[in-house]
Amino acid sequence: WRESACVSTRGNNSVMVEEEKARGTLSALLHPNLAFIVVVALVVRIGAVIPIHAAGYMSDERQYISMAHRLLDGAGFVSDNGERSTIAPLYIGALAVVFKVFGGSLAFPHVLGCLMGVGIVLLGYSLCAQMFDNQRVALVAAGTMAFFPSLVIYSGLLVTETMYTLFMLGAFVAAFRMTDKIGVGTGILLGVASALAALTRAVFLGFFPVLVFIIWWMRRQQGRKGVKHLAVAVVAWALVLLPWTLRNYAVHGSFVPVSTGGGKVLLTGNNPFAPRTWHAKGFEEWVKEKAVERGIKDLSALPETQLHSLYKGIALNFITSHPFDAMRLALQKAHIFWVYPVAHSDSAIGEQA
Repeated sequence: WRESACVSTRGNNSVMVEEEKARGTLSALLHPNLAFIVVVALVVRIGAVIPIHAAGYMSDERQYISMAHRLLDGAGFVSDNGERSTIAPLYIGALAVVFKVFGGSLAFPHVLGCLMGVGIVLLGYSLCAQMFDNQRVALVAAGTMAFFPSLVIYSGLLVTETMYTLFMLGAFVAAFRMTDKIGVGTGILLGVASALAALTRAVFLGFFPVLVFIIWWMRRQQGRKGVKHLAVAVVAWALVLLPWTLRNYAVHGSFVPVSTGGGKVLLTGNNPFAPRTWHAKGFEEWVKEKAVERGIKDLSALPETQLHSLYKGIALNFITSHPFDAMRLALQKAHIFWVYPVAHSDSAIGEQA
């Protein structure tokens, strides 16, 4: 009886601890300083929309808007150049839903972007609160993210980065929680958030297995189990991806989990003309020469999947043949990535400053 009573007491204590943690989490989210940061973050982002577009909408924004309208008009998911799977679908689908519900005004998509930007601030706060178990550190992180220029500017642009960052951080919050306390709900959250991140930008597709391995390794180092809950995450991830993968198979007759555009992206960053591929003379002629070397004379005659497979092969050949150039370009791309939201290019030195 005494042993049963002790077990019961431990169980009740565990429940009380979890309830206390839940109350602590709720009170942390209602903290006046965090509420102030959230309000300021939203005001800053909404206020930045007009000056960000002083020179008009950038090419990616125009393409996403036109694709969303084509989707609503029944033309299907088709890019401006007629390709059907080069771009991940989720952000464009979300734009189409907003246009369907609120009309064609761009004001509502911008409000959605700003709200997602605020969501990023909240998830950054949550992640840091978990990692450091320190509310002050979490508040500093949230305040930094509220004003960080790239995050502010991307929230005002109609592009995929803000939605992607939101889902990516959601996956990281779930992943960090799984290293400590694993459960079916957390596993489902990890899988769903990771799949949505991949459907926003296909790059996360390749990182998800790495993330699962990291969680498994950390739990193994701590002497903990939880493989079945990681399996739940993988199943949830696959189920969310499945409809779009089946759609791609119906369109192309081949296995394309999210996007065919990886080859083009790889070639864009790895060629003799990079990192200014789309502005440099000679790039298209160089690609045609490389295609001819592989026995392909007309690129326009290739199906979408084969075309991007060709791009991938040319890019990988350049990387293996010019390893030091590839490393140099990687550093240049890191610099462009840092300043791009401000300058929209790698050449506007004044704007970068």
